Amino acid sequence: MEVWKVKVHPKQPVTYLWGGEKVDEPLDASMFFTLRVDELGENIVFGRRDNTSNPIKTLGILQAGESFTLSLKGLRGIWAKCVDPKVDAQVYCCLHYSSATS
Repeated sequence: MEVWKVKVHPKQPVTYLWGGEKVDEPLDASMFFTLRVDELGENIVFGRRDNTSNPIKTLGILQAGESFTLSLKGLRGIWAKCVDPKVDAQVYCCLHYSSATS
């Protein structure tokens, strides 16, 4: 398991929490990603970048203290952006390695 914190800047279109815009190869492993907005933080919109014809998909909005976990298989990135264009948001990230075989 790996854990880190990302500052999401309101002036950037999106901030990648994992992966990135220029990643061409999707992940081919069973891993999970959890993101959590700081308890005193600001709301974020978050989504994923995958390997389809419409690679950017919005998954929803998280408020302060809320979290979400998703599988990374087939993805190229997880992104977030601030709802309030004047305030940064702090997002805690956790990468979970799956020991299950497919």
